[in-house]
Amino acid sequence: MEELNVYEISSSEAVDQYKDILKAVGNNWPYLRYELINVGILEDSQLMYFVYSVNEEPLVLMPFYKRRISIGNQRTAYFDVISPWGYAGPIFKEAIEEKVATAFWRLADDWYRDNNIVSEFIRFHFQGNHLCYSGSVAHTLYNVRGVIREKEVIWDNLQSKTKNKVRNAYKNNLRFSMFHGSISPKQVSEFYEIYISTMDRNDAAESFYHDLAYFQEFVKNNSDGCTIGMVYKDGRAISTELFLISEDTVFSYFGGTLGEFFKLRPNDFLKMEAINWMYLNGFKYYVIGGGLKEHDSLYQYKKKFFRFDEDPSFLSGRKIVNLEVYRELVGMALPEIPISEITLDSASTGFFPKYRSKRNR
Repeated sequence: MEELNVYEISSSEAVDQYKDILKAVGNNWPYLRYELINVGILEDSQLMYFVYSVNEEPLVLMPFYKRRISIGNQRTAYFDVISPWGYAGPIFKEAIEEKVATAFWRLADDWYRDNNIVSEFIRFHFQGNHLCYSGSVAHTLYNVRGVIREKEVIWDNLQSKTKNKVRNAYKNNLRFSMFHGSISPKQVSEFYEIYISTMDRNDAAESFYHDLAYFQEFVKNNSDGCTIGMVYKDGRAISTELFLISEDTVFSYFGGTLGEFFKLRPNDFLKMEAINWMYLNGFKYYVIGGGLKEHDSLYQYKKKFFRFDEDPSFLSGRKIVNLEVYRELVGMALPEIPISEITLDSASTGFFPKYRSKRNR
């Protein structure tokens, strides 16, 4: 017998239950750990999750935010759903089967219709969890995912310009350490100092600012699922990166470099040494991520380390559950858009959902 249960994470007991079910599904996808999905909760939002089970065995888990929809100062009776930040969407206990994925989305859509959910926006990961999605699947950005090879092979694949920068980095008497399994509070504090200075220098969005306690707790509770790379100059930590770990893949998460040490190229040094650590520890892939826009300078910087590897597409799922209400909300938020242009197919292009345009997010 199949069933879909829906839970809200609103207490310490509920957090423990979520972690138990995540463990029961048996998927260690790092972006679905509680400490990551519980970041940046917006006002008027609830952190919830679906569990699809067959004969009481959980086969699919998907966390999401249920958000109240307000247009201007008007609070409506409707909601929408968005996945947590990062590579998210549903995870499956076994290899993704079409019948399981189809059944999960069918029951999820039934719940949406019964609970005044107007639309859904999902950020998928790279392992095919968009299979049988009941809405539109859209390409968002290409992300850099490199195959981890011997240090010499990575070096040979670099352009001559990049090789010169990396050579200079190695000439600057830098030292690299990778901390994994028993990361100390001091090492987290060193990471945090560099990270916050980088966010300040780049005038980062408020959502990227987390306090030191957040990182200390995250590392404490996920000692097997993260690692910190650190570059030192004369004993001082000057460049760093916090990596997330799954079974065969390492993900760049947060990092930074102290501005006064840019000329030493410590981040190039860090990337090369971290890739070598990944190779020696048996990982297959390194996901560095993408840019802010397609093929921008940030993407180009990341791509130079894996310029011959194929970039996976970061896919998003967009679904209009109630077209009539969706049109009404868009009309309230953006009256200049003709109703005829608001169709189910229109979800696949442009900003979505449209009623949460820049002035109504």
